[in-house]
Amino acid sequence: MMVESEDSSASQTLTGPPQEHMCEIDVRGYHACTLKINRFGTAVAIGTHSGDIVIVDYTTKIIVKELKGHPLPVSSLDWSNDGKLIASASEDGTANVFNVETTEIICSYNFNSCNNQIHFHPRDNNIVTVLKPKDSSITSLKLDKKEEVKYEYRQKPQLSEDNITTIAYSQRGKYLIAGTNKSNLILFDAKTFKYVKHMKQANNHQVRQIYVSKKKDLVVTNSSDRYIRVFKLHSIVNAKAGEMVQYDSRYSDAVSKRNYMFVGMSPDARYVCAAENSAHEITIWDLWTQTVATPLRGTVGNIPSDLQWHTTRQEILTVAGGKVHVFGRRIVTTMSAFAPNFKEINDNFIHEEEEGEFDMGDEDADEPVKVAEDDVEVDIEALPLSDMPWKSDDEEDYDLNEAEKHGKAPLIMVPASLESIITYDPDEDSDPEYDRLEPEPPLKRKREDEIFRKPKLPDYNNINRSRMSDSSTTSADTRLPKIKRARYQ
Repeated sequence: MMVESEDSSASQTLTGPPQEHMCEIDVRGYHACTLKINRFGTAVAIGTHSGDIVIVDYTTKIIVKELKGHPLPVSSLDWSNDGKLIASASEDGTANVFNVETTEIICSYNFNSCNNQIHFHPRDNNIVTVLKPKDSSITSLKLDKKEEVKYEYRQKPQLSEDNITTIAYSQRGKYLIAGTNKSNLILFDAKTFKYVKHMKQANNHQVRQIYVSKKKDLVVTNSSDRYIRVFKLHSIVNAKAGEMVQYDSRYSDAVSKRNYMFVGMSPDARYVCAAENSAHEITIWDLWTQTVATPLRGTVGNIPSDLQWHTTRQEILTVAGGKVHVFGRRIVTTMSAFAPNFKEINDNFIHEEEEGEFDMGDEDADEPVKVAEDDVEVDIEALPLSDMPWKSDDEEDYDLNEAEKHGKAPLIMVPASLESIITYDPDEDSDPEYDRLEPEPPLKRKREDEIFRKPKLPDYNNINRSRMSDSSTTSADTRLPKIKRARYQ
């Protein structure tokens, strides 16, 4: 069996949603509680219950980095656009920004609030935005200037009683979209940090999560009314302030009315997935055909605490029971890989060779006339950004080689540190007491006559002699006859 991870098409993504549970990522005894995949799809940052952050190489499923800086569980994670920084929020109210290559903490902030959400700006690596549910405030941190800027929305009378519950950036980072407990969507200007407008998506209910796709400008919202709505970004931007915004499609479980906690979207923006809050089960909807795919079921009894669709593959990652589960697709090797005239036989048979069947070539045939073709130069170093599987629709094209020379190239592959890789050191097992012991002699190979010994036959002469000796024994050696005891009447 082989894992179906990439297709030969230009989109570099598979057609079809995940179908079954593939594997679990080994986190070396850590209890995972949240995760985040970088936009290249090469590394996964996993937040643990102990406060540590482990970075796993997605190809090998091996831990390559360990980041330490929180004493309590990690509640939120995010990667920078270039993949060189990781922002984390913990239950102790602190937020840290780590350098992935050096594993050092660049800066740390204390918000005195738990369950914070943290997000990097999609285009500016120096801006980190934090949502504090305790006081329903949004703060942007400028890492280069060490400044804090707050978003103001309380001055609007329509939003005086609203509390922001979730936030998300648009594709280019031009807008910051916030959801409230009153079913309002607030639009902020991410450059000026000011309020733009607000609109309503339905009746009064809480917006739990907002997900923005990397392609096709789609916005997915998960609300407490158990509906998942899909909007187009331009419909939200062009909507009138205070009015109802029209959704493009809406999904829910009409039979059991399942309550969903986490939502995600495929890299080609075709499928929407959601995880329940009471079971490890994932529901997938097809936006093109408006149908429901086969649900994915994980381990029984575990409740998922996080979910994310892989950024470049048709695979879904979930965190449940302290473990990271991977759902994907499998392919089976078929007969199409063999020659067209290949035949599969069950029994042996005599093959009658035809004339010239196994000849390498016809000796009497004329040599074909070959036309000389011009040489074609193939550039194996430069790769246009449009061919990158992690490219989004709104990303500008640039030369990776020039960016590498100026030190501005993204960190696509995370280098492994020596501390995180378990290696064998022969010097660790060296002990002077152990060296003084004499080595055991090598085992000698037994001969065949020692292995296969002939059984010994009984000697009848010795048997007769033993019988004669038994008859000539004294009375002391003989046993006394048993005395019959009278029965009690």
